[in-house]
Amino acid sequence: MQVRGWLLFLLALGVLEAVEMQTGTSGYGRVQTSLMGASDLCFSAPGAGSKYRLGNECESWIELGLYQDLNFDNGIKVHSQVRPLFYGPNDERIDFFEWGEFFTEWSNLPGIEASFWVGRRFYRRFDVHMSDFWYLNMSGDGAGIGDVALGGFDGFYALTFDQIGPEGTQEKALLLSHDFRLLKRLDDAQIHLFANYMYITQKRFDAQRTLDATTGWAMGVLYQGKSDVAWGIHGEHTSGLLYGQGLSKDAGSYVPFMQKQFDREALAQVLIDDPKIIDEAQTWRLIHHHDWQNDQLGMMANLVYEYRFKGRVSTTGRSDWFSLGLRPYLFVNEMLRLVGEVGYDHVLEHANDQQFALLKTTAAVELATQKGVSARPVLRLYYTHATWSEDAKGLVGTSDVFDETSGDNAGVQLEYWW
Repeated sequence: MQVRGWLLFLLALGVLEAVEMQTGTSGYGRVQTSLMGASDLCFSAPGAGSKYRLGNECESWIELGLYQDLNFDNGIKVHSQVRPLFYGPNDERIDFFEWGEFFTEWSNLPGIEASFWVGRRFYRRFDVHMSDFWYLNMSGDGAGIGDVALGGFDGFYALTFDQIGPEGTQEKALLLSHDFRLLKRLDDAQIHLFANYMYITQKRFDAQRTLDATTGWAMGVLYQGKSDVAWGIHGEHTSGLLYGQGLSKDAGSYVPFMQKQFDREALAQVLIDDPKIIDEAQTWRLIHHHDWQNDQLGMMANLVYEYRFKGRVSTTGRSDWFSLGLRPYLFVNEMLRLVGEVGYDHVLEHANDQQFALLKTTAAVELATQKGVSARPVLRLYYTHATWSEDAKGLVGTSDVFDETSGDNAGVQLEYWW
């Protein structure tokens, strides 16, 4: 992309003019192997937005972030960052997947109380670590402005974009997303306000195919706080409510411009066939998760309720997804800890009255470099058992458990972030 050329130009300019330069790395990685000959076996409820991940990963994933900070003598700061992503099914070769990030951000500009960025970036994302559920993720290619003082709030705006069209044509319609955020900083908490407006421009591809303009909007609020409870336990928690409809029907959790070309082509064809098919689709999402710990014990917990109405996009129509998970820790000493995880997902599809329920339990022994529920790197030995409902038979796991309503796996995993 042309954006990469601009980043290289800015990087070279910074080397020539900056009075101080700092470089560093950040990233994430996990690799695992099964001890039961079922390397690609993991358990997820059909229709659920995520799965509980401890001892339940189907692939290796590596992110390698490289950044450079340039500090000029007039106070201007320039931050440039790239992040290639690597992926591979368990026990198979790990290959380059895509560029997750390549962007530059300017801050501390003279007389301007704001920062500016351009490129591709992971943009102000929120997730539940124990289920890997990115419930607010408007990442993509574009540009934005941030840290603007607005009456006691910090304001942020991002324009992200892509091109979309049906299979077999070089012509593309423009897909745009306007993302607005307000951040209120309190003594021990933060309040995040989110709003999104997304649309696809009208485009005539040929005599038989025309894509009408399509729109959607979403909004939500998140509260992040720190808390101290009994027995010296301290931690952080996040609660939120999100809503989206039309083209923004996934309420910020699924962005078309971060998906594969096949999915974008399929979306374009659906909208060509029926321009109004997505207008009535909507999602309500309620979420709460927390991480707590003291010197001996730790706990991760997660609660999600999601109501989805896909309209005429899907024959399943309305559905409800409920998810509850707990991950307790026992810190035996500085390096050794015992970990368990119980995760339950239930999906009800109203149109056909199908119910998909899955209960996954995992026990693990971990070696880490220090105490803490988020301390990494960690090497873990795990055993996982899952059971699911009759309606989910044949829809969970691999062919090894196609005719079953339960399954097991055990393995070794290395997980690291920095």
